[in-house]
Parts: sequence; C-alpha cells; structure tokens
Amino acid sequence: MTDDNLLTIATYGRSGSSARVRIHDWLGYLGISARHLSYTGQANNSISTLLSHLDKVVHSEVSLSRLAANGFRGTILMSREASPFSNGRLEAKILRAADRSVYDFDDAIFHSSAPFPYSLWPKDKLWLRSIQAASHVIAGNEYLAEEASKHARDVTLVPSCVDMASYTRKTDFDLRSTPTLVWLGSPATEPYLETIADALLRVNSVTPIRLTVISAGRRSLGPLDEIVDRVDWSEGSFGGLLQEADLGIMPLPDNEFARGKCAYKLLQYGAAGLPVMGSPVGANSGVLARMDGFSASSTAEWAVALQDFLASTASERKSKGDTGYTAIAEGFSFSAWKETWQKVVGLTPTTGLIP
Repeated sequence: MTDDNLLTIATYGRSGSSARVRIHDWLGYLGISARHLSYTGQANNSISTLLSHLDKVVHSEVSLSRLAANGFRGTILMSREASPFSNGRLEAKILRAADRSVYDFDDAIFHSSAPFPYSLWPKDKLWLRSIQAASHVIAGNEYLAEEASKHARDVTLVPSCVDMASYTRKTDFDLRSTPTLVWLGSPATEPYLETIADALLRVNSVTPIRLTVISAGRRSLGPLDEIVDRVDWSEGSFGGLLQEADLGIMPLPDNEFARGKCAYKLLQYGAAGLPVMGSPVGANSGVLARMDGFSASSTAEWAVALQDFLASTASERKSKGDTGYTAIAEGFSFSAWKETWQKVVGLTPTTGLIP
C-alpha cells in the first residue's frame, strides 16, 4: 500500500538503527510505502560523512526549508531531528505546518551532550521545541514519556518493537564447547562493553568464554580483544545469528542518558529465545524482570552472574529463554503494539491514513 500523504523525516537513512527501528520496520511490517526524507541517507551524520555527501546536504537543507515554508498536506512522522545543523526551530516549523505531525524519539535527547562543533546545535533545545510543536509525540519508554509529558500535550508510549518472524528461535540450550556470549549493537554503543571488561576477563581466566560482537564497528575493545569474535552486522543475517550464542548481554552505565535507552538489545535476544543478562538501568530493569533475565551492576555482580549462568543446567537455560521469548512476543512485538502505533500516526488498519 502506497500513501503519498505520509512523509517520514529521520536523522539517518534505513542503515541508521533508530530510523530503521522506529520508522522503516513499522512501515515494512504494515506493508505501507511512504515518502522519505532522511538527510544524507547514511547511518550517521558525522562531519566526515557530511563532507563526503555535500550534494545531499545542500539538497536536504533546501528541501527542509521549503517544507517548513510551504507546509505538508498530510501526516509527517519525524524521528529525532530533521537536520544536524538545527537547534529545533526548523523542526518546529515543519511539524506545525503539517496537517498532522508526529514526533518520535527513543533516547534521552534532553540529556545529550556533544563536543564541539556538534555542541553548536544543542539537541536538548531541538528536542524541546520539537515535542512542543508536534500534535502527537511517541516516546520509546516510560522514562522518556514521563519527561515529554512535562512539555507536550499528547504523548503515547510505544516501545521499540521487534518482528518475531525475523528471528530464528533457539532450540539447543546445551552450552557450546566454549560458552559464547553475544552483543548486538552499533559502533557508538560498543564502549559499553568496556564497562564489564574486567568481569568478562575474570570469568574467562577460570572458564574460557568467547564474546561475539555483531556490529559495523572496527575499533579495538582493548583487553577484550583476546576473547572477541567480530561479525559484520547485516540486516538480512543478524536475526539468524543470535540463536547460535548461549547468552545475550546488554551492559549499560548508570547515567542520565543511558536511563533513556529502550532495552532494544534485550528485546532482540528475547525474540531469538536467548537467555539474557543486563544492567538494571532504565527500561532494562523492567524488561529483565519480565524475561527472567540475569541482572548485574558492578564488576563483581557481573562476574558472579556469569558464573551462575555457566553453572546452570540446559533445562534452566531453556526455561529462561522460553520465558523471555513469551515476554517479548506479548509485550514488545509489532503485533502487540500495532493498533496503538497506527492510531497515533493516524492510520486505519486497512486503508492507510485517516483523511
């Protein structure tokens, strides 16, 4: 189904995780084709990326300025920001000028900070102006929704959802000959692994383990490199790779920005039927509880939790994997949130946008 009355605006292209999860995956699941404006269409908007695509930068800035001036007869669904060179005034104009406008965010943008020159365009101001201008706001978790509700008039919580059919469910819960953990994420979040390096290496010194890192990153992880196996992230293959591991992990630092994370890695592990372990920070806490996952904060807690996992039986691991799978299917899948998402965006179940 194609709907020219729906325009999506995202920070990144489909290769950017936030735009893919919060917009493109939803449209694909519902079978809807919309018009898209995604700045350079790349996975990031670093200075080097923008300099490499100056023609697209100029085109996008012109297109966004025209959109702000002329308005849009239909619905605009915006994820995070329209331009990396904005303090929110551009986004506010675009959102106010549409017949219906929905601003979606899945990070604690109101607590984000960046080094120069990115600090010239403060994202906290962009976020505030955007949620105040949009007719509807979608927030990725309770923490984000609560903060948005202080400033916006219509806020709906819709978690970052997974399509259960995109994952191969784990069936064998015997540990591999060398027990294998898996971490799935972006290069930007790889440093979170370093926060548990001491725990992983401490366990490895007693019981050898491996850590599969599925990411587009290439940077060294320091001492962890000795146990890490890197696998390039691919949209077509990651859903089948997870079930080959024994345990999915999601460490997070306990800070204001991390508390806004939407526990998406845990959701993906759960969709593959993996037992999970994570830091009880922000949305992670509730998701871990629902999945019967292992929670760990300090280095000592991570080491103990990992040792407990390695000492568990196959039936115990299967029980945790099955519990997690059911929890994600019932609480964080596209099918579970379809009606809510459609209603906020202004879509009917069968005919597209509400006139």
